[in-house]
Amino acid sequence: MQWAVGPRTLPPGDYELRVRAKAASPASMAADSLRITVPATSDGAGFLVFKRGPGTGNREVATADLRFRRSDTLRVAVPASDSSASSARLLDRTGNALQVPGPTSLRDEANGSKSRSATLALAPLATGDYLIELSASQSTSSARTLIAFQVVP
Repeated sequence: MQWAVGPRTLPPGDYELRVRAKAASPASMAADSLRITVPATSDGAGFLVFKRGPGTGNREVATADLRFRRSDTLRVAVPASDSSASSARLLDRTGNALQVPGPTSLRDEANGSKSRSATLALAPLATGDYLIELSASQSTSSARTLIAFQVVP
């Protein structure tokens, strides 16, 4: 399955998300709703995390599990609307910057959207909790995304 960071398809505003699920028997059904607000901003929100290593056959795959081994390479992608300057830093659990390089790039996705990406080799890290700080700055504003992950034995 191929994942891409897509552009926002809903106009800004308030929405109600309704979900219904029913089992094979008609007597059992569940329903819930949630109010969400799509902000009026040019950049999307959220991020995607990708993993590459021996456990993935050395292919990059999207993952929701933010636990990684030292033999893995981690890539995070954040939606972007322009080619503004970006940087990435690795932080320890107390917020101190570590001297592990995290190169960033602006990628054109298959669906025409853009994503700001940072790639990090985890080999120099010890078991523990970490943050990736991905920053983008324009002449009038700046955006910062913090992504927590864990290196496990």
